[in-house]
Amino acid sequence: QEMRVRVEETLDLLDLEPLRARALKTLSGGERQRVAIGAALALRPQILVLDEPTSQLDPKSAEDVLNALVRLNTDLGLTILLAEHRLERVLPFVDRVIYLPDDGGPVLSGEPRAVLEQIKLGPPLVQLGKALDWRPLPLTIKDGLRFSRSHLQARSGTGARPTLEPRAPQHRRAAPYIEASGLRVQYGGRAVVQGVDFAVWPHEIVALMGRNGAGKTSLIKALVGLVQPQAGEVRIGGVSTARQPVAEICRKVGYLPQDPNTLLFAETVHDEMMATLRNHGLASKGGGHWQVKAGARVADPVELLRRLRLSAKAGAYPRDLSVGERQRVALAAITVTLPQALLLDEPTRGLDYGAKQELAALLKQWRADGMAIVLVTHDVELAALLADRV
Repeated sequence: QEMRVRVEETLDLLDLEPLRARALKTLSGGERQRVAIGAALALRPQILVLDEPTSQLDPKSAEDVLNALVRLNTDLGLTILLAEHRLERVLPFVDRVIYLPDDGGPVLSGEPRAVLEQIKLGPPLVQLGKALDWRPLPLTIKDGLRFSRSHLQARSGTGARPTLEPRAPQHRRAAPYIEASGLRVQYGGRAVVQGVDFAVWPHEIVALMGRNGAGKTSLIKALVGLVQPQAGEVRIGGVSTARQPVAEICRKVGYLPQDPNTLLFAETVHDEMMATLRNHGLASKGGGHWQVKAGARVADPVELLRRLRLSAKAGAYPRDLSVGERQRVALAAITVTLPQALLLDEPTRGLDYGAKQELAALLKQWRADGMAIVLVTHDVELAALLADRV
């Protein structure tokens, strides 16, 4: 009886009732994350430790989970410790922030505003508040709106008006590089992509967004041949992928999955990139040293690692790294060949703000160079910063 009560309470708390009878293998990454949190909560612990619990959740699911944690904290006295990079999501809920510096400096601990005043890290709203010297420092959109309205009123008195200039889609003069028509894909026995027409042009970044389980990952897997569509056609560079092997498609389109571990096989970070080049016939290893073939069009591995803040990890074993570092190693491995298109599934998962800024700069550079880029993301700030279309 106790088990039944706890299961029902947990299903209700995390809005898991619709998933009750589903096999775990049919759930999306975000849905599995909510189930994992539920499994921990069912034990009714006194202390709950969560490592990036919202990293794969859409904004609504993340808010639901955090509200559930607040209720547990308030109603049951549960102590909750969150390790989290997505500060914009958790700041409205936390009592205390502990900051661990990476430069050997002292650990900071205190009320959120007091700690954020002392560190460079922070979500866009906090950075804006610092730049405009808003006091007290805004932690929520509600806080920020109060300041921004008075700020705009002050500017309107000088005749200055904020303007938005949308980017003209000049890149559309050429044919799309990735194109799907009438695409229908099943996952776990149910249709999750239903009759989708989809096109991405060179010099374009498209953000693919939606609730957990909406079919985002299934769509991009179908684009690279990892999932066979039940209907429709995919064309890469104007050529149908229907009878092409996945390896051939991935010479033209780099694909970063949600779980970077599926791409990591080598003994060192540097070897991961060189192994990719070898698999594409662009490098070889002789006498214990890697050699890129003369005339091969590839990224400079040393510079690529520097841009991804991985220079110090070049000789490290990839699976010993943090989730965010493994994500960046996998990204290096798929982009070292300079493919003409990228499909990135949750590329900012596990990344702090500095690493995210470096990634954004790289993606902008690759867009300018002519890549067609698709980001599957729940990171609203990243989509606002980078996307030409959503």
